[in-house]
Amino acid sequence: MKRWKRYIVLAVLWALLLAVLYKFGLITTDIHKLKAVIKQDMYSMMALFIFMSFARIAVLLPDTIFMVLGGICFGPVLGFILSMIAFIFTEAVIYIIGRYIAGNWLKNYLGSKYKNVFQLLKRYGYEFLALGILCPVLPSDLICFGAAVLGYEFKKYIITTTISNIPMLLLYSFIGEGLGSSAIYNLMLILIVVLIANYTVMMFKKLREESKAFDTV
Repeated sequence: MKRWKRYIVLAVLWALLLAVLYKFGLITTDIHKLKAVIKQDMYSMMALFIFMSFARIAVLLPDTIFMVLGGICFGPVLGFILSMIAFIFTEAVIYIIGRYIAGNWLKNYLGSKYKNVFQLLKRYGYEFLALGILCPVLPSDLICFGAAVLGYEFKKYIITTTISNIPMLLLYSFIGEGLGSSAIYNLMLILIVVLIANYTVMMFKKLREESKAFDTV
């Protein structure tokens, strides 16, 4: 697909997303109003949240946004559960697409545009998959697509991604729940996220350098 056509498709999908959110009264800067709307039909809002958390991949939204949103809308515990359900379902669908539907195209795409990521997945396997999920700045969905293309075992793939997602999902859920409350509380949580991001990025760079060293031997 040509780039301009891709942008048109994304613009349409974004418009549809905003239209759905507006219809349900979820576009507002008033957190209390948002929670009141959700309480009117809790089960429908939970189902909508799970669906939107999954559908985000169509409009290239990072899952971080919905992890925080889950904490805002449903509190840290229920938000965590709903986000985890959406995450597991999304990663399962990504695996199916990468392994059985668009494997050849994705292999060529990842191998050319994200060569380092693809090579690290081949060399370090589930270790790098876990790092990719834990690191807030790495393209986790693309890493999962890469794992599927390379034929990772589905059970180990789901277990690895789920466990690796727990720390950041908990943090984002509590950050979402804490918006509008204690600034110190939020700063502490954000600081933890920054520290994890810094550590995982350093690990990514270390593995990349080690991989380059192996390739030159």
